[in-house]
Amino acid sequence: MKKITLILLLTLCSIQAQVGIGTSTPSSTLDVVAANPTGTSINVDGLLIPRITRERAQSMTGASTSTLVYINEVITGTAFGTTLNVTSTGFYFFNGTLWEKLTTGLNNNWTLTGNSGTTAGTNYIGTTDNVDFRIKTGSTDRWNISNTNNGQLQSYSLGTATNPAYSFKSGTNSGIFSPLTNILGFSTSGLERMRILADGRAVINNNTPLTIDQFSVYSDLNAVSGYSTSITGLGVRADNSTSTGTGLLVSGNGTTAYTLAGTGSGGAINGDLIGSVSFGNNTTSGWGILTAGNNGVPSTITGGGGGSFSGNQWGVFANATLSGSGGTARAAFVGNFNEIATARTVYLGARIGGVNYKVLGTGSASVSTTMETRDGERILFAPEAPENWFFDIGEVTLINGKAEVALDPLFIDCIADSKPFKVFVQGGEDTLGSIRITRNQNNKTFLVEDLGGASNGVVQYSVYAIWKQKENLRFPKYTKPFSQIELKKEISTK
Repeated sequence: MKKITLILLLTLCSIQAQVGIGTSTPSSTLDVVAANPTGTSINVDGLLIPRITRERAQSMTGASTSTLVYINEVITGTAFGTTLNVTSTGFYFFNGTLWEKLTTGLNNNWTLTGNSGTTAGTNYIGTTDNVDFRIKTGSTDRWNISNTNNGQLQSYSLGTATNPAYSFKSGTNSGIFSPLTNILGFSTSGLERMRILADGRAVINNNTPLTIDQFSVYSDLNAVSGYSTSITGLGVRADNSTSTGTGLLVSGNGTTAYTLAGTGSGGAINGDLIGSVSFGNNTTSGWGILTAGNNGVPSTITGGGGGSFSGNQWGVFANATLSGSGGTARAAFVGNFNEIATARTVYLGARIGGVNYKVLGTGSASVSTTMETRDGERILFAPEAPENWFFDIGEVTLINGKAEVALDPLFIDCIADSKPFKVFVQGGEDTLGSIRITRNQNNKTFLVEDLGGASNGVVQYSVYAIWKQKENLRFPKYTKPFSQIELKKEISTK
């Protein structure tokens, strides 16, 4: 009876008229209304759609577009062709070419306005088979998440269809890279902020439009900041493996950066007023700087200090260069030491007040040396005079009371010709009387005579002479060439 009713129902539907089942006033071509009886026993209501197998759906010929069925059995295999498109049980309709499955609930689909009630690890966007997940706009590939290569992410927007930009989650090739011969760029606010160049440099700029030049990192704040908590870790490391390369190049005060041409260096630090500054902040043993050359190691002394310089050849080399012969003060080395309320200064290789000095010291500082004696190491002082004197000491043996002494030719080369040399007799051995000295300034000789008679004794003498080209230098006036500037250190909060 039910089959007859369904056949009748379908026949009536083919008639262009409104037909009602359970109602006398149909509101559509076919209007089925279920009764609402009272009681605990209720008949099953609803419209039962034909239930068929996947094989039946594929074998169906002449199916009209919009034909609706319920697939209740799925037979696997490829014997049914590729247009069937039936992968699981459920409601399907025929679109004129193949069967399309109807959705069976909101939570099984992602809506344009977002979803709720999802479960992490259960709900996702993606594929269940071994097929890439693609994102398109305008029917053009923009992003592709590969099913292989650890989830390789290909960007066709940053690259091209043949050479996309890649990102790997993990594996041998990790991070993000581009097979293009050019660059990969990132931008914000309309300004390019980062490029990875084909030569391997990463150029970063967070302030101005990006300019690709010799700088690898640019920032209006901290361009590079490094931090390590490991005892063997490094906050920042810079290496250059070439034989004439520079490991680290730094410039401040808006100055041009320079490197040592032809040789390179571990680091090159440039500044307008100060090239570099370093502090040793420990108040009892801190050192401002420790250096070592000749493949050695730095050495220090107890108490710390401003700097310690070590080398197998030379500990410190200093050079002061000033073009011309003007009176501007200069020195290869200037050192200050402080005694009570007074600062003393020592110059090495200096030109002060138009006069050149090997060593010049102010105040009560003395030129001195130390020597080991039977009573321990003792200090000896060098004589100092208002003028620049050279002196030579010798002795001569008289013959019949007389002897002529010629100054050493090398000594003559060092002394002034316009200033007479001085001769002082220290005494005589086996002489008869006073000793008379007669100088010959032109020949640079002097005659020694025993006024007591024709003795053959020995006479000791000392010869003093002014340095050549310092003939008129006596008590030169000292004008302090500089004022000591105390700089302040600042704790960085950047």
